[in-house]
Amino acid sequence: MQSTRFYISMVIAISASAAFSSQPRDLPNLLYDPSFESAQVSIAYTPEKVKLYKADIYDYEFEYWHNNPEMKFDSEKTHSGLLSMRIDGPSKGETSTRYGFSYTGSDNIKLLAGTEYILSVHLAGDVKGGGKGVHASFKQISPAELTLTKTKWVKESNWTKVSAKFTTPNNFQRGRIYLIWDIGEGEKVWVDDVSLVPANGEIKQVSTPEIKLRGEGDEGPVIAEIRTETPNAVIRHTIDGSEPTLYSPEVFGPIRLHGNANLKAAAFHEGCKTSEVAFREVKVNSRKTGGVPFNPVGFGEDVEQWWSRHIYNPESSNYFEKEIQSPDPVVNVGEIWKQNPSSVTAGIAEALKEIPKTGGTLFFDKKYGPYHITAPLQREKNYYDFTGSMLILRRGDLHFVSNGAVIKCDKMIFGFSSMEYADKGTLSNPPGNFYFKGLTFDGMGKADTAMIWRHGCDILFEGCTFRNYDQDALSHPGTVNITSNSDNAWFRNCRFLEAKNGLYLDGIHNAGVINCYFGPDIQHAGILNMTNNDMAPYSAFQRNSQYVVIHGNEFVGRKGVAMSLTNANTLISDNTASGEYDIFVYAQGRGKSNIVRNLRYNGSGYRIIGNVVENAETFLQLGRDIAQHTWHSFNMKNVVRDNNVRGNECFLKWSPVTDPHYPDYYLIENIEFRNNYISGEQMPQFIMDKDKRECMRNLEIYKNTFSGSRRPLKVTPKGEAVINPNIDFHSNTYK
Repeated sequence: MQSTRFYISMVIAISASAAFSSQPRDLPNLLYDPSFESAQVSIAYTPEKVKLYKADIYDYEFEYWHNNPEMKFDSEKTHSGLLSMRIDGPSKGETSTRYGFSYTGSDNIKLLAGTEYILSVHLAGDVKGGGKGVHASFKQISPAELTLTKTKWVKESNWTKVSAKFTTPNNFQRGRIYLIWDIGEGEKVWVDDVSLVPANGEIKQVSTPEIKLRGEGDEGPVIAEIRTETPNAVIRHTIDGSEPTLYSPEVFGPIRLHGNANLKAAAFHEGCKTSEVAFREVKVNSRKTGGVPFNPVGFGEDVEQWWSRHIYNPESSNYFEKEIQSPDPVVNVGEIWKQNPSSVTAGIAEALKEIPKTGGTLFFDKKYGPYHITAPLQREKNYYDFTGSMLILRRGDLHFVSNGAVIKCDKMIFGFSSMEYADKGTLSNPPGNFYFKGLTFDGMGKADTAMIWRHGCDILFEGCTFRNYDQDALSHPGTVNITSNSDNAWFRNCRFLEAKNGLYLDGIHNAGVINCYFGPDIQHAGILNMTNNDMAPYSAFQRNSQYVVIHGNEFVGRKGVAMSLTNANTLISDNTASGEYDIFVYAQGRGKSNIVRNLRYNGSGYRIIGNVVENAETFLQLGRDIAQHTWHSFNMKNVVRDNNVRGNECFLKWSPVTDPHYPDYYLIENIEFRNNYISGEQMPQFIMDKDKRECMRNLEIYKNTFSGSRRPLKVTPKGEAVINPNIDFHSNTYK
């Protein structure tokens, strides 16, 4: 009987992101992780050696005609003593004839151009039928596909080291190692110890990056330009003084530093040793002129300290109280519309054309209103599908001011973006200076959002109203969405009347909502502020939504949540809430990234102070992971103090939310409850999940006044009265 054969090509991409830690682990060969059921393989590269790892794979291509080849990790037959990769042929009776499998990963090998290398690998086989065995090859993938070398086929059972030399072309950019096997029914091959080294044995070191700063010592953010002399090297940086690793944010172009930073940069090239680390201490100053003011982010301090000096804090000595300076030229949109009566954008698009790239101001005179926009949605593909009746791309220094005009549109009006174009530098240095004053935006009961930012900065809304937005919209839109690496976005004295969510902020730094009104017809959350997990490659620390202030607002909702947050370093102070909210503050950490496996997000550093809340069912509900995960050296304690809570059924509820991306992270820690006044017919309870009590630790509840209680304070897990040993009750007053 003739044996059945199959032929398989496994493309293995060398990728820094394939390893489990910031550097490849010091293992001689394959890494086996029993938490994964299937034997997927990735590679981690060091200049000394290419190492095979087992990993879960987000971006792989898998093609087959009948049956999958069976790949296993074999501890019985190894060359280096740990594990090898074994590929088994078809089982008896199967009729498969040909297979293809490729793993592409997120990156390929970036060797030095015009350099001779040696590819070597240990191979073995149990191939006694018609199969050829297994061999390895190296292909240039970019700028054009070209096979540079192949090793011989190996089918013998003894380990055979095969190697081949090749020289990368002078225009080499990327390549791949291919493992190719052709085996029949019952046959096997093994792979171990893949190595890729310069033929002369000299491993060059990448040139140390050079950091140049623009604007240092001036008002406003500082721009850092970081370069290395080594061609095709990838520069990665940190701003917290930690050492750059393969997981640190990549430098695409100039970087906007919007807070004091200990800037470090290192250059990586997969054919070289990592460079020495470059370092610059950067001081960033506030700016009160030239449009929307700028206040540095307070990285390294708690949010309460930061707010005490903020330019938007009326009690700060640094308070900015002047009129915003709007740029010239000023274009009267009403007059433009009058000249173009058939305009589907009510003259706005035509007015924008009259404003140069250096910026200007659109004035909406209410005597020409309401400005009714009927233009269809435009669509642009960048990082996301991006829409708006008018797309404002890679432009800043635009002010939209009015004496009370209304803009009506039954779809999204504006889309602002600088993301994912040919100039990747805009990802790190976005346009800014956007100001909206005195306008009313009307969604006509159909639009769910008035406008959206994909990466912008220095944004201020003042005295604006948002009404008639879709209360049953899908997903989680706000009347304004500011997302994706945006910073310095503020709302002052605005009104949010009808919508699914009043505001939606995502992955933002240096933001606030001050003295605003959230009406009874906000159906879900007055403020929805989330961590930008989908921009995880920009690091957990930098994209963790933080340094946010929610101060002096009035919430009058009939249901839902006044604010729902997955932040860190957030101040919620001096707000009032009436009506029958389900929850006043719902907070949880973002926990673990579901995109980049090594990242964890901070969910700590809340300050909930001086709020007056009536009749909400729960004052504070914690979902999970209010715990410190990032670099901060200071104590990220959560403080809940000086609040006046009346008529609530529950003061604190902890109800862990199950999430398939990170089911094991429930930790709640370092929370201090003090000087709160809590009243009701029955004492508001501290409710927690009995099964997760061990995940709650370092909670201190003291010097609070409980009025109207009929029984002593208890922690009640699912109806059972139990005092949690991890909670310290002391010095409270019961009336």
